[in-house]
Amino acid sequence: LNAPMLFWRYVELLVLPLRLSPDRTFNAVPVLSSPNDWRFWAGALLLVALGRFFWKSNSKVRLLIALCLLAYLPISNTLVNGPIIMADRWLFLVTIPFCIGAAMAMHWLYQSFSNRHIVLFSIAGALLLFWSGVTMHYTHQWRSSLSLFAYASHSTPNSVKARFIYATELLRAGKPKLAKQQFRAAIQIKPTFSEAYLGVASAYEMMGNLKDAEQIIRDEVRRQKTRSPNARIRLVLFLRRHK
Repeated sequence: LNAPMLFWRYVELLVLPLRLSPDRTFNAVPVLSSPNDWRFWAGALLLVALGRFFWKSNSKVRLLIALCLLAYLPISNTLVNGPIIMADRWLFLVTIPFCIGAAMAMHWLYQSFSNRHIVLFSIAGALLLFWSGVTMHYTHQWRSSLSLFAYASHSTPNSVKARFIYATELLRAGKPKLAKQQFRAAIQIKPTFSEAYLGVASAYEMMGNLKDAEQIIRDEVRRQKTRSPNARIRLVLFLRRHK
């Protein structure tokens, strides 16, 4: 059920990249439980249409479609079973034949321009202007790790990874109060996320609230579900710094 839906979402990102994010893992992409979802049928119909277009096209177009599908296969979630794993950056290989195909289509329209092609030519020109505008828009989000994951946290609020990395970048930038909020948001999504609790402790420590920082680390050491030694190591280092 999820493979056609995911194909639809990736094609949507290629054609209309309105809400980009460096990471969409951890609950950011809901799993489909029923074929009644319109995204399943949209992806399925798109695959059928792509197949028909493939057989009716010439060898160059077939090669580009084959290269796109070959580059897409590792990220299609069809080779492994488990939760949906998705990230916009994984499309970088797919974009190569996709952009070549878009350029070939625009060149063909330019060479065979006539009144009957004016609608297609206008659509192609509008897409080119749109893609250029989107690129200029996202340069603001891509200028630093802090701005990148601030946007990721906003665009995929259910991504534990995006929240956690954004909080970590906020700590590095000397903004512990904002970092604490993002660590807490990650904990709400995944209450067993040990590193997020330790991140809250780091934020308290940076704010000078050593009592609460120590208590959080000790609580994390005692947690039944925590199997990682990170909390114990952090407690030892904390005590060495402040005792």
